[in-house]
Amino acid sequence: MSACASPSACSLPASSCEPTCAPVTFAPAMSCSPAPTCPPACTETKTVTCFKMEPYTCEVPTKKMITVDKVVDCFKYESVQKQVPCTKMVEQCFNETYYKNVPEQVQTTRKVMKSVCVPDTKMVKYQERVPDRKTVKVQQMVDCTQTVTKYRQEAYTCEVPSKKMICVDKVVDCFKYVTMEKQVPTTKMVSQCVEVPCTTTVMKKVACSRQVKKMVPVPSTRTVCEQVKVPTTKTVKVQQCVDSMQTVTKYRRVPYTREVRVPVACPMPEPEPVCSTGCPMPEMQCQTGGCGL
Repeated sequence: MSACASPSACSLPASSCEPTCAPVTFAPAMSCSPAPTCPPACTETKTVTCFKMEPYTCEVPTKKMITVDKVVDCFKYESVQKQVPCTKMVEQCFNETYYKNVPEQVQTTRKVMKSVCVPDTKMVKYQERVPDRKTVKVQQMVDCTQTVTKYRQEAYTCEVPSKKMICVDKVVDCFKYVTMEKQVPTTKMVSQCVEVPCTTTVMKKVACSRQVKKMVPVPSTRTVCEQVKVPTTKTVKVQQCVDSMQTVTKYRRVPYTREVRVPVACPMPEPEPVCSTGCPMPEMQCQTGGCGL
C-alpha cells in the first residue's frame, strides 16, 4: 500500500477530501488500523427426524393342552346270590316191622344198608372267553393349516401347514366272558338196602314194630354267590389339544421430530476504520473506507 492510501499519511482540508500526499511523521497515537475483534459463535436450529422402539401387545393364535372328562365303557363284577338245586342226606324215623324168632339156627338172609357209589350227572356253570369287538377313542395326527402373523415392512398373515390331534373311533378286537352251563358226569353215594346171607337162631316169629332212623337223600336247594360281569361306564381324564389366543409384546419403530442447534459458519464483518484526530475528514468519507478511497 502506498503512502496515499493510508489514512495516517493523508492530510485533508476541511472543505474537500482530495488526497494531498505529503511526507508525514507516523505517530503511535494516530493509527487508523481496525481494532482486533473475536469472531462470533453462530448456531442454527434444525428439525431432525428420529426413531424410537415402542412396545405394543397383540393376540396371536396358539395351541394348548387341556384335561377333559371322557365317559368310557367298562365292566365290573358283582356278587349275585342264586338258588341252585341239590340233594342232601337227612335222618328220618321209620316204623320197621321185625320178628322175634325162637332160638333156632337157620340159614337165612338179612337186609343191611350200604353206601353205594352210583354214576350221576350235574349242571355246572363256567366262564367261556368269546371274541368280541369294541370301539375305542384314539388320537390321530392329521394335516391342517394355521394362520400365523409374519413381518416384512408391515405385518401380514398367511396360512402354513401344521399338524393337530383329533380323536377318532377305532374298532379293535377284544374278548368277553360269557357264563354258560353244561352237564358233566359225576358220582354220588346212596344208601341201599341189600340182603346178605347169615345164620340166625330162629325162634317163634313174633311180629313187632319199632322206630328206626335212616339217612335218606331228599331234594333241596342252596344259595350260592356267583360273580357276574355287568357293563358300566366310568369317567376318565384325557388330554385334548384346543385352539387358544396368547397376548405377546412386540416392538415397532415410531418416528418423531425434535429441534437441535448446530454450529454454522458466520460471515466475517469488514473492519471499520477508526478516524483519529490526525486524519481529519468528513463523516461520510470515513464510512466509505478511508481518505480518498
